[in-house]
Amino acid sequence: GGQFDATNVLRDDVSVITTVGRDHADELGDDRESIAERKAGIIDPGSKVVYRVSGEPGHVISQVAERVGGEEVTSIADVSFSRCDGEVTFDVIYAGERTPSKLVAGYQTENIETAVTVLETLDGIGSELGNIVSETVVEFTLPGRMEVAQSSPVCCGGGRT
Repeated sequence: GGQFDATNVLRDDVSVITTVGRDHADELGDDRESIAERKAGIIDPGSKVVYRVSGEPGHVISQVAERVGGEEVTSIADVSFSRCDGEVTFDVIYAGERTPSKLVAGYQTENIETAVTVLETLDGIGSELGNIVSETVVEFTLPGRMEVAQSSPVCCGGGRT
């Protein structure tokens, strides 16, 4: 991922870095700071930069953004979540609208916040954003990845980063 990833051949309006973990240390570096530096290689001059990384790796991403002329987006979208009366799923609350979702894992709520932040940075969406978020959240599923298989609950967690 990042600087040497095959997807890094296009100029982006928004560059997004969700996490900096050690799961790809073989390719990206020995420590989280090195990995952050490599991942930040996706930042294009003039692009908006959205990231949910704190500590020293976050500082590294910030430095790379400044060095290449990326514009940091520092506020994460105002999205909140509530567990439904003992249910496994979350409701998504955005722009005052509560939308039931099939989300079951905490990381999925962070992904929704990040995605909405990206949408908020794009020009031309405006007042339609609330509808886009609601429709997407209602329809979104990721079978086999934190999927509730029965009401007990049993969650399936297969997947790869």
